[in-house]
Amino acid sequence: MLTAKKYSYLITVFCFLAVSSSFHYLWAKETPKNTTPDKQKAEEKQEKVPKQDQPQISLKSTKYDAGEVYEGDVIIHDFTVKNTGTAQLNIEKVKAGWGCTVASFDKAISPGQEGKVTLKVDTKNKSGRLNQSANIFSNDPQNPKTKIAIMGSIKHYISVTPSTWLLLQGYHGDKITKKVTITSHEEQPLKITDITSTIDDKIEYNLKPIEKGKEFSFEIKTPLGIKESFKGKVTLKTNSQKKPKLELVVMGKVRSEVKIAPQFLHFGIIDTKKETVDQKSLKRTVTINKVRGNDLILEKIEPSSDWIMIEAEIDQKGKKHTIIIRLDKNKLPMGKFKEKITIHIKYREISEVVDVILEGKVI
Repeated sequence: MLTAKKYSYLITVFCFLAVSSSFHYLWAKETPKNTTPDKQKAEEKQEKVPKQDQPQISLKSTKYDAGEVYEGDVIIHDFTVKNTGTAQLNIEKVKAGWGCTVASFDKAISPGQEGKVTLKVDTKNKSGRLNQSANIFSNDPQNPKTKIAIMGSIKHYISVTPSTWLLLQGYHGDKITKKVTITSHEEQPLKITDITSTIDDKIEYNLKPIEKGKEFSFEIKTPLGIKESFKGKVTLKTNSQKKPKLELVVMGKVRSEVKIAPQFLHFGIIDTKKETVDQKSLKRTVTINKVRGNDLILEKIEPSSDWIMIEAEIDQKGKKHTIIIRLDKNKLPMGKFKEKITIHIKYREISEVVDVILEGKVI
């Protein structure tokens, strides 16, 4: 039988266990899983620390489509920049890409306020689709660089196809012809009133109508053949008020019919103290090739020092030669050296002189 004393003891133990269990349940319910008391205290402390104010850049639009514009028009557009942050937004710089200009920009924008970045694009000498961009650099920590762009499609009052840049490229003496088509996109009939050139001694030109008042063929040629490289400009004056002048850039580039390779020979470090020196380290070869024709003549080869020995071999007469260069070990000067061999060649009535550089170090 339970005595009154034992019964009282059991009641006390039961009440203690019930209270402990309830406390543990309430603590577990209020404390997130996987969170220790120390961690919870740290998080509560962190929540009490106020967040630092920061700027935030925001644009209504990062792209502006100007639609169809005529070549020569200047496009100016303001991009609206808003500071949606809680600290002052500083625009440090605006860097524009090629063909685009930064007209102006607001350097400081207060929280909740707006500023602007103004871009300017000159469409002179541009054609086709337009896509000019710039980058805004600011103190927004989340978005320090923002790209903006002006787009559009360029139309022409007068177009030149395939291009206003003409390359006349060929071998010495070649006679080269290039043609462009000039087309008017205006209602008024087009007239070419005058043609001038800065390279009249290098080229001839001829203008022919394809469709009267609408389209012309313009031909440029080198009548005497290309003798040397050149660059110049041809200017055509018109009766158009929108496009009173057309400018064509003309370049002539002469290519040699002979290829000499390599034109730089590196011998590295030559150790003359060794009893035997690898002869391969003292030998190099140069090849002379005629790109077209078989009239190549190797007239002479001149070394810059007497310890450079030269031997020439004919692989294909008038077409290919091989030059063997050997260094005389017994005459080599100590230290670094930079020498050359000068090659004189001739084909047709053309003479060319080419230098091949020799470098190395003797120890």
